[in-house]
Amino acid sequence: MSDSQQITAGMHEAKSRLSELVRLALEEDADIVITQRNKPVMRLIPYVELPQNRGFRVLQGKIEISEDFDKTPDDIIDQFYDHPDQ
Repeated sequence: MSDSQQITAGMHEAKSRLSELVRLALEEDADIVITQRNKPVMRLIPYVELPQNRGFRVLQGKIEISEDFDKTPDDIIDQFYDHPDQ
C-alpha cells in the first residue's frame, strides 16, 4: 500500500467512526490501524472472498488406482533385509 494513506485511530475513536473508516479502506485504499493504549492492535482491511475448497471430488473419475498399488515388489523388500542368496 505504498500510495495509500495511513490512518491511526484509537479504539474509542474507531467505534465512533467505523462507517467512515470502512469507506476510507474500501474506496480510498486507506491503511487503517486501530490502537489501544497507543499500541497498534488491529488493521482494518477489505474482505476478500477465498476460493472454495472443492475437495477430492474434483478428481473423481480422473484417477484410477490399481488393486495392488500397496504391494511392494519382493526385490525391493529384499534390499531392506539381509537375505542370503538363494
